[in-house]
Parts: sequence; C-alpha cells; structure tokens
Amino acid sequence: MGHQADTYLSSGSNVLKVLEYEAGGHFYGINMLKVSRILKEPHGFRTLVNAAPCVRGAFNDHGNIVPLVDLNMFLGGEPTAMEGKVELSSVNFLVS
Repeated sequence: MGHQADTYLSSGSNVLKVLEYEAGGHFYGINMLKVSRILKEPHGFRTLVNAAPCVRGAFNDHGNIVPLVDLNMFLGGEPTAMEGKVELSSVNFLVS
C-alpha cells in the first residue's frame, strides 16, 4: 500500500477510499488510511476475564496487545461469529 498511499495523500487527488462494513443493523465506512491491515485470524487470541461483553478478547500483533471489540455487540446487536476477518485500525475512542 506504500506507493498507493503516497498517491492517495497527494495534494489535489480528490480520492477517498472507504472500507464499508455492517454492524448493529447499520452500514458504516472507515477511511482506508486508518486501516493498517485486515487479518483472517488473529494469532495468540485470548479471552479477557471481567471484560465488557463486547470485548471478545485480545491478541498480540507484532508486540502490541490489541483488544478485539465486537462492534455489533457494542452497538446493541447480537454477538458476531468468531470467524472471518479482523480489521486493525488506528481509530481510538473512549466509552464511559
């Protein structure tokens, strides 16, 4: 994605690439520049004791501990099956 990202970020390109997904019965999109990669299966996945129900666990991604949050559950929907792909993004948020 290195060269594509340079073109994508160039001034005046007027290009926006969006990854679309569905969660909680609604459709969302995230800027592709915020997605570092999509994993088929996170290695070293572990469940977390006493975590919120939407926090399905965590895994080690090249030395970084990454929580796995089920956005469907977080938004009030049913739990998502633990199969398929995981999106790693740099989006940060606080929940109080």
